[in-house]
Amino acid sequence: MEYKILTEIEKADIVSSFLRSQEVDHYCHSLNAERYKSMLSDPDFHDGEFKERIKALLAETESRLAEVNNIIKHTE
Repeated sequence: MEYKILTEIEKADIVSSFLRSQEVDHYCHSLNAERYKSMLSDPDFHDGEFKERIKALLAETESRLAEVNNIIKHTE
């Protein structure tokens, strides 16, 4: 599409802002994944509903990290 109003600088700023948001998202999910793995490796973390929820959250988080990696890869 030909943009009549957006300048090249504005487009670059938008892409930069978008990538920054994706990197923040990736960082937050990375922190969560580390926390979940730490919790699951704790021998005092007993089986039960909460532990199962953490396992599910870890799987969801790892999936989201892969998605964000792909988004970043195809935006640069």
